[in-house]
Amino acid sequence: MDKTYVFSEFGFGSNGPLLVLDELDRSGARRRQWQLLKKRFTLSWSEERYCIGRFDLATYESEPCPTSARITEESNRCRDCEYSSGFNPSFYNVPRHQISPQQAAYNARPHAVYLAYFGCGLLKVGISSEDRNRTRLLEQGALAARIIARFGNAYDARNFEARISKTAVLREVVQAAAKRRALVTGLMSEDLAAELTAGISKVESALGSPLPLGDHVELLRSYFGDELPSIQEATDLTSRHISYVSGTCIGLVGDSLILSQAGRLFFFGLKTILSRVVRYEAEERRNAVEPEPSQLRLL
Repeated sequence: MDKTYVFSEFGFGSNGPLLVLDELDRSGARRRQWQLLKKRFTLSWSEERYCIGRFDLATYESEPCPTSARITEESNRCRDCEYSSGFNPSFYNVPRHQISPQQAAYNARPHAVYLAYFGCGLLKVGISSEDRNRTRLLEQGALAARIIARFGNAYDARNFEARISKTAVLREVVQAAAKRRALVTGLMSEDLAAELTAGISKVESALGSPLPLGDHVELLRSYFGDELPSIQEATDLTSRHISYVSGTCIGLVGDSLILSQAGRLFFFGLKTILSRVVRYEAEERRNAVEPEPSQLRLL
């Protein structure tokens, strides 16, 4: 494709993982989606960056930046789109009268507290609005998860999350690199639900009381479809000084793209190229790297 595209999102639809690209031209931006599973392709990128657009906290819908603004700052959005979205993940550290109307309305929705498991004993606690739980877990790349409490608003959910984190010495944030390291081991596990349950038992022991547990959340089919892969080692390309990745997509776990090429598997963290100008080609190029030193093995 010879047009200018901006990598705006990754996500998970009814047909599996997808890329969301904004096509830029003189008339503005048009949003397009590319399905990933079992597709053979090359995704390349440049240093040029544009705003990834707006996100509506009321509808959970996103749209391209109306001005197709070029950006140079760390944020992936221009100031106008950032202001329009009004989202603040650290809302609990801001006086209530200072948060945006969009955030205030979102906070008033019912929220849940969850435990998310990423494999290799890596467990975190988090919160999300009830109607966005599954999407949130998919975005983070959890391999297994369980709702542990429900509340009428975000503030009560956050207070319980903080209590769990402090009492059980549990993470609230897991770095992407740690998730990728745990992913290989996690996908080789025969019973992720049992490993998650063991982690929940440790939390309950620390609290000194049982949790009001909800259902397990099934996530793997959204990442891989009906064919779960057998992964024993993979090369992580994320921190390499490269300008493209290539191969046949066998899955997307959170932002970790998993590609197969010539009998080898490669991981790549898509968040590192959000807002970049990209090119998607339906043909393959050799990933010109050696396995060491960023090789992920079954632990």
